[in-house]
Amino acid sequence: MKFIFVFFLLSFYTMNASAKIDNVDFHSPGGKKLGSAEVFFSWFLSLPAFRFKLEDMKPGTYRLAMHDGDSCKNFGPTSDENNPLLKAWNTSKLLIFEVKEDGKLNIVLHIKPEIYTEETRALLSVESLKGHPLMIFELKNNDPAACGILPI
Repeated sequence: MKFIFVFFLLSFYTMNASAKIDNVDFHSPGGKKLGSAEVFFSWFLSLPAFRFKLEDMKPGTYRLAMHDGDSCKNFGPTSDENNPLLKAWNTSKLLIFEVKEDGKLNIVLHIKPEIYTEETRALLSVESLKGHPLMIFELKNNDPAACGILPI
């Protein structure tokens, strides 16, 4: 029994140690840095995940969206508008999250397609997020609150 536990523990450590983590900095529309997120492949769910560390956000509900523009100022249409195969991922609402009264967001969230199959899962990865504006919008009024681009 001890052998199984030790094997599981070593496997878990090896998988986590070998997981590639990329960082994206998020800035307000005015250019103020609001924090960052680590973006990584979650071996547990086999899906991309974000470990947010944001502050100085207005309290409220937000959505994370992936766009196809070339910058945060010219973020363009959502990625599923240009690539209908990504509709299962709903790139205009990859994540919905709540920022509490303290204005901080320290949480790990996984993104996943609406219908999870091997085909849909393979459409979006950490690598395919690179170079795309990742926009954070206030949900109630759809105003841009932050943007970041995962470096290529």
